[in-house]
Amino acid sequence: MGKKKENGTIRQRKNGGWEGQYWHLGKRKSVYGRTYEDVRIKLNHILSAILTDEYYQPSDMPLSDWIATWLKDYAKPTVRHSTYLTYARYCNKHVVPVIGKKRLKDIDCETLQKFFNSKATGGRQDGKKGGLSPKSLLNIRNMLNLVFKQAVVNHYIPANPLSGIKISRREPKEMRVLSLTEQEALESTVLGSLNPAACGIIIALYTGVRIGELLGLCWQDVDIDREMTVSVKRILVRQELPDKHNADYEILSKGDTTGLMLGKVKTYKGNRLIPMADIVIEMFRRLRLHNRSLSVRFGGGFNPKGFVFVNADGMPIEPRTYMDVFYGCVKAAGIPHANFHALRHTFATRALEKSMDLNTLSDILGHAQPSTTLNMYGHSLSEQKRREMDKFNTKKPAGHQNSAVQFGGTRKGLWVVPNN
Repeated sequence: MGKKKENGTIRQRKNGGWEGQYWHLGKRKSVYGRTYEDVRIKLNHILSAILTDEYYQPSDMPLSDWIATWLKDYAKPTVRHSTYLTYARYCNKHVVPVIGKKRLKDIDCETLQKFFNSKATGGRQDGKKGGLSPKSLLNIRNMLNLVFKQAVVNHYIPANPLSGIKISRREPKEMRVLSLTEQEALESTVLGSLNPAACGIIIALYTGVRIGELLGLCWQDVDIDREMTVSVKRILVRQELPDKHNADYEILSKGDTTGLMLGKVKTYKGNRLIPMADIVIEMFRRLRLHNRSLSVRFGGGFNPKGFVFVNADGMPIEPRTYMDVFYGCVKAAGIPHANFHALRHTFATRALEKSMDLNTLSDILGHAQPSTTLNMYGHSLSEQKRREMDKFNTKKPAGHQNSAVQFGGTRKGLWVVPNN
């Protein structure tokens, strides 16, 4: 038998789920849920909306159609091109193939929970075994939250079905930080390298810049004669071409589907001025001499934009090409595998070891909030706290210089034996 709920009825279905029925404009309609409580909440929401003339019929539109509209009309005009490409990849590779045919009105918490569970155990698209990482699952969830929130605003669905979704917690990924010995070996290799571009490795080690920020530097951003600072304003990336002019990027060269682009840094805090250590100044001076020799060799029109890291054709060095330079130096230094981002982690760790305050480090790294820096490098701060607390151990309590005690134990607890 069904249970009466105001002007609706709730009953359990043969498959164990629950169905709520109500009447609207002379037609009987249904809502479904995994538990009685789920359906009761949905039914009360609908009945309340009917009483206040705010009810509307959920859309029969397939999720795939709504996602295509959302990407085109809501995401593409409002987010960076790189962010749009990420959204499109998540939608087309993960969401649409699994639940894209479902109608918007039929997508509920249970549907989405099963989707995320399946992606957590076997959702990879690169042919490898296993599921998506907790970070990827969180990114997809955040994107779908925008998709469904807009659907609510557009009156396609009454509520966001993502409410209540549980995904696996993101475990902190262990960061690769070079030891002091490894750092010294890498610096020695760079200083002895015949490739001037290798100087960028030391620049990254002592400024914490990302590879795209390093390769996007122009000489107008570098002051090694007066202020001794480097200004981070742009990033160099290769990615899919936008289908029209995009104010965030300047296209330097085009391929069939991708282009080498000079873009703005992603956030306001990403624009930053970094004071340079002496070794960084020396690296930029070496690079300036190299660039001047190239200009003399190839003429006045060489490197018109003034890139710091430049090929013989006057074009900037691409990130993938520069990674070959980096890995060559890592191998020559005899260091176990490390990616370029390890230089940024190493800089942050060394800075905290030298007691740089958190706000200053956050500004140099370009983090939006100091809390971001704290979450990433809290382990280093813990070690610094221990060193600071150890300073209290330099003095013995007055009058107790020779009062060392021994501690033992009984069944009733601890007892103390004076050292006579």
